[in-house]
Amino acid sequence: PRLVVYGMLGIGKTHFLRHLGYRLRDIAKSIYIEIPPLHRRSRFMDVHSIIIKKIGLQYIKSLYINALKLTEAKRLGLIGITEGKQSIGKTFEEFTSLRQDIAELIRESIVDRSKWKPLARYIAGEKLSARDQRVLDVTFSRIAEDEAVNILNSLGRLIKYFEDKMLILMFDEVENLKALAGEGHRMFTEAIRSLVSEDSDVGAIFASTGRSIEEIPILKDETIYRRITSVNYLEFRQYDINELREFMFELIEYLRDEKADIIGTVKRASQYTKEHIDTKSYPFTYEAMECILAEIEKRYRNGLIDALRPKELMEIADLAIAKALLDQKPVIDMATVKEALTM
Repeated sequence: PRLVVYGMLGIGKTHFLRHLGYRLRDIAKSIYIEIPPLHRRSRFMDVHSIIIKKIGLQYIKSLYINALKLTEAKRLGLIGITEGKQSIGKTFEEFTSLRQDIAELIRESIVDRSKWKPLARYIAGEKLSARDQRVLDVTFSRIAEDEAVNILNSLGRLIKYFEDKMLILMFDEVENLKALAGEGHRMFTEAIRSLVSEDSDVGAIFASTGRSIEEIPILKDETIYRRITSVNYLEFRQYDINELREFMFELIEYLRDEKADIIGTVKRASQYTKEHIDTKSYPFTYEAMECILAEIEKRYRNGLIDALRPKELMEIADLAIAKALLDQKPVIDMATVKEALTM
């Protein structure tokens, strides 16, 4: 999938990414990446490093070991074929789609364990020391953007093969790319173009603060826009009160422990309040939820906030939860919300 969501600050873009990752958990390995504040000379490597660490270096190593077992177990002296899979008639490079030089480095580092740590830093886009360069026998101290994208695509292929899941990268705070200029901007744009190309083995979803596509850095690039397609640029508009209410129910469902005995818990909690509570609203009563929504509407009418949005709802809900925990209350009722608003 390729998708861009944008809208005003606090409208629910981050929640959307995390909720989408949760919903797709059975068919996708979703990696959430918050793009940090950048400067004009920042490179894609600064974000690539975050991606690799989020995926996990030991997990990445296991993927490449399993790929080598399928392709070159006998030649490299690796034990056995990975469980549930048969040896295939492809080279390691063909199976992973890795560039030959990167594939050879990975192959050598799996066989010679002393090389793995410097290799891990290398494929994560970190700048190598002179000593690590000698150990790996590489010309450049850092991989290039196209090599980084090649590594990400190889991981997407392996995750699909071994886990039958798609690797989806979820980029948040895309507005931080506005700081890029010159060569940094050009190289970052090239990397994103490659990630969203038709032959990419990685899904990419972007979230940015902005009121129009023109305000979204890099993603307004003509080639990127065409590859993602216009219908996949979605604006998150201001909520109405009913949408905000439904959002709260979805938030409760998302945060709730799936293994919890919710029916029994609600039955016990209802003994401590005369307000209405059920499995959909717990730990809040319906009256408490309406109290939160009324407070947000009041702030909007008084010009204290510029939109009805999830940001304030989550802030007030967090305060109410904290107050209930502090008072050791088994349920969050209207009184708890009102007391929390005075904290």
